[in-house]
Amino acid sequence: MVEAISDDDDKGAVRSPLKKGRLLEAAEQAYEILGASEFRRIMLGQFRYSEPVGDLTLPKAIWDLQPQRVITTNYDRVLQWANPNSQAVLSGQSGNMQEFLNPQDNPMVWHLHGHVGDSDTLVLTKSQYTELYSSGDSGSESSKRARFTLQSIWVGAPLLFIGFGLRDRYVMDSLLRMLQLFGGHARERFVLMCEQDQGQVTAWDDYRITPVRYTAHGEPLRQLLQQIRQQSEALRQATGTGQHAVMPVVWPEAVHRYLRSLAEKTSRLSLLGFGKGLQVDLPIERAWVPLRVLWTEIAGELRRDRALQEQGERLPVDVNAVFQNANGETWRGALLLGEPGAGKTTAARQLAWRLASGTVQPTELNLPAGICPVLLRFRDLSDAAASENGGLKQFLTESLFRPLAPEGLQQPGTELWDSTTIPILWILDGLDEIVDHAARQRIAGWITQALHDRENDRFLVTCRFAGYNRAGISLGPGFREFHVQALNETDQHRFIYDWFTLVYERLGKNSQAADKAGRLLQKLSLSEYQTRKMRELTGNPMLLTVLCLVFHDNEDLPKQRSEVYAHCVKVLLEHWRKELYAAGAGSVPRQPLDAETVEEVLQQLAWWLHSEDQRTSASLDQLAAQTEQVLGGLQPGMRQNLTSLQFLDRVREETGILAGEANGELSFLHLTFQEYLASKFAIANGQGKELAESAAASDWWKETTLLSLRSTRPFCGSFFRSLLQQTGLEQRPDLLEQCLNEAKFVDAEPFVEIVQQALQQPQRAATVLTMLQNRGRQLPALADAAAELLEAGLHGVQPATVAQQLRQAACELLLRADRKLPAMARGNDLATSYDERLQISFVQIPAGAFQMGRKGFTAGDFLVHPVRITKPFLLATTPVTNAQYELFLQDNAGFRKPTRWDDRRFNQPQQPVVGVSWDDAVAYCTWAGGRLPTEAEWEYACRAGSSGDFCFGDQQEQLSEYAWFDQNSGGTTQPVGLKLANAWGLQDVHGNVWEWCADWYAEDWYSKSPVDDPQGPRQGEGRVLRGGSWVDSSVVCSAWCRVFVTPVYRNLDFGFRLARTLPPDPLYPHSAIGVLFGGVCPGSVVVNPAAIVIFTTHQRPVAL
Repeated sequence: MVEAISDDDDKGAVRSPLKKGRLLEAAEQAYEILGASEFRRIMLGQFRYSEPVGDLTLPKAIWDLQPQRVITTNYDRVLQWANPNSQAVLSGQSGNMQEFLNPQDNPMVWHLHGHVGDSDTLVLTKSQYTELYSSGDSGSESSKRARFTLQSIWVGAPLLFIGFGLRDRYVMDSLLRMLQLFGGHARERFVLMCEQDQGQVTAWDDYRITPVRYTAHGEPLRQLLQQIRQQSEALRQATGTGQHAVMPVVWPEAVHRYLRSLAEKTSRLSLLGFGKGLQVDLPIERAWVPLRVLWTEIAGELRRDRALQEQGERLPVDVNAVFQNANGETWRGALLLGEPGAGKTTAARQLAWRLASGTVQPTELNLPAGICPVLLRFRDLSDAAASENGGLKQFLTESLFRPLAPEGLQQPGTELWDSTTIPILWILDGLDEIVDHAARQRIAGWITQALHDRENDRFLVTCRFAGYNRAGISLGPGFREFHVQALNETDQHRFIYDWFTLVYERLGKNSQAADKAGRLLQKLSLSEYQTRKMRELTGNPMLLTVLCLVFHDNEDLPKQRSEVYAHCVKVLLEHWRKELYAAGAGSVPRQPLDAETVEEVLQQLAWWLHSEDQRTSASLDQLAAQTEQVLGGLQPGMRQNLTSLQFLDRVREETGILAGEANGELSFLHLTFQEYLASKFAIANGQGKELAESAAASDWWKETTLLSLRSTRPFCGSFFRSLLQQTGLEQRPDLLEQCLNEAKFVDAEPFVEIVQQALQQPQRAATVLTMLQNRGRQLPALADAAAELLEAGLHGVQPATVAQQLRQAACELLLRADRKLPAMARGNDLATSYDERLQISFVQIPAGAFQMGRKGFTAGDFLVHPVRITKPFLLATTPVTNAQYELFLQDNAGFRKPTRWDDRRFNQPQQPVVGVSWDDAVAYCTWAGGRLPTEAEWEYACRAGSSGDFCFGDQQEQLSEYAWFDQNSGGTTQPVGLKLANAWGLQDVHGNVWEWCADWYAEDWYSKSPVDDPQGPRQGEGRVLRGGSWVDSSVVCSAWCRVFVTPVYRNLDFGFRLARTLPPDPLYPHSAIGVLFGGVCPGSVVVNPAAIVIFTTHQRPVAL
């Protein structure tokens, strides 16, 4: 590059920063001197393997590695490098696509934001890559197209990542995204890594990366590439995983025929929006965005797991990598849990296709060589088979039976079951679709037994969350549980561009696809579309498909799930097929069916399916009978003189909402459409009361219920009045909270009625007041009822524990509504306060002494020892909730969101925030003008004077009154404040979530801890967590129990509670009067101190 500059002064301007190691500055100087065109020509020439510019040996060194493809983050350049005709690809012409996607001699290199001059010198380029690597305009659109083309490429081995500066967060994220994207595809993975960055790859053991270290930037890259080649050859010889080392499996003929059929059936996906008569299906590898899953563990498993503590946060991986870390028999089973529409079924189909087609070898996924994939859908399991004792063998043989095959080849299932040499990969899709609870438990037992009996087999089971955790189903310890993650921003971008590219290609609008996709992405980036509810939509593949379909028709994008489905159905019924016919995608246009009539028929079918044995499909004759109930009241002209069967066939052909099943029955394209249309039926027919009864009885009705609540005031009123009368509502606070959050209208009357009946239903009244504690100002009649309840006294409420819970719920609602509390209303003499800005209530914890640790322990980390808290302090009455944490995120837009922030099971406003690290918790506390409590403060406050295992004594059987733990949590966190408080007014100190404390952990700390105000050791193995959680046993929720993990770790049961320091008032140094102000964490700065508040015993605080 320097030699291409003629002027000596200009050469010096480039050489000077080079000598000082300022490579980027040197590249920018060269760019300015040479101009964009010449700079681009030289840079591209360095990587042109056929015509290298100058004596550049790097391309040859890379080519000597002999991998299959090139992948770089400089998207335009790689197309020009890998394919001389790349401009045809960039302009959307597909003539040379196959040549590009199937190169014969091009390597695969992942090269991040860097160029190499000769093989001995590293030269970084200017950041404006479109100026360097595009021609004509800015190149931004061609870069987008190139990016999404590249992300769709099937890649092979080995994989080389050249990342310059692994301490850079962008580099780290790009490497991890690349590993997730191509997780199961590359047999060998190398990272060129500067020695000073060695600590950055300790969390990547799961990805089987081989680091190749160099001392500093500027080392001869040629030598490093030669080292990688030697290591690659050694690995291949040692493991036998070279490209030509895989021996073909000779299958029995019946099994071979089955695999061929399976590969064909799973090779394509139907596109939403095209009916049977307008069939559009796409290759599964082109139409599918890789699914990320997160292995879920609980804190109790972390306590002595040193390797995990060293590793830090566990990251999501590609669903194809769920068996990558399997270790013997313990992890032969993988359970995929996810929300409706999360992509579980498509992931199962894609895995089956990859193996059945031979696209990937089992050993690449850490599966036994020669394993045979078998895809079984539980919705195809007959009621008779589910009720019998035939087990998985009968399910296998019935599902794989081929009556038209030649004699002797009709039963591949029997051959597979009886074989002692062919292991099976059981891909079992939709466990939740076994709607009978007893049958689902029985089938879970089949799977558990098969895992035990068939030692060479592997198992992948998919299920909705509600069909597993809440239903009390368990596949046992042999299964590792993975949770499907929401699509990240990168995947969403790829999904949207791919959708418009594929659909507009079908509509003959290729040139408009990128522009339309770009406008949708621009709209979604606006702050009004960055709400939690909207992220739930964009992170779900099914709902994102619906959004794309809606945006295609109307760029006025809805923001509620029910509105999204309403728009989608309207598009499918009124506009979409017309456009398809006009594009020549369908048969000869016919008079369109009346859209309102079609939707009324679909609502009838959805409600009937959802009600009748909770099924998802029925025969054509059965559905026709239901259709006739709607059509029978119409004039012949409105139904176009069609019979019910003919009408259904037209609907199926033209809308794409109904789909055929393997058994010949019809179902909705996805269960979410059935749920939405059933909700529309409930609204249209005033079924609020019936829907409330069904929702309280079964999770099957949950989605339908939530969708229905975006309707009218009378419907919502009828629904809530009925729901509040249902038995067992106190055990379903999550249902009540979600209904309140989804409802378009929440009127006070039905809730006031419950509070006024508190003497007859005290537990229900307490639940209602707790769930509505933030609505006292919106519903003044409810606040009036709470005040009247306290004024009248609770002397007649039994048992006393329920009276206590009712009192604290009423007080909290009044406190947040800025109402005066009756004297001694809380039942203790501790001062309380409410921070309006943070929406957090505090209790002033008095100074005092106690015995810390577990009774009877004289050594170890539960050693009983005396502790004295010398100063009063403030502690929040509950752990920090999602609603409270969201205020922090709104003030700190760039701060990382919790790992479960978009997961509806954990992100309801009153649930405690989870998925936060110790560092996250400290950042929040600093912003809130507070700190984390010390471990000693936490246990002191938790006990509240108790010397037993719990704040109420030693009786474990009472724990359910105070805590959410594994026996009553229902498989998730629960809204805070629903259980009894301890003697000092603190709630959820046992269970629900583990709470971070300020201290480091050391096992011997208790033996040398100071008596007065201990703050933990100066350093340790991890940070302390206290209290137990929703997944833990009663013992683990004890006041003395402590665990520790690395402070960067985030998990689905990690939360925290806010504390504040109270210095003595200078006028009354020995009184109980204090000043509420911004406390300070050690070494931190208070960013937003709270309003100063003075409060005294028995009185509500008064803001100054």
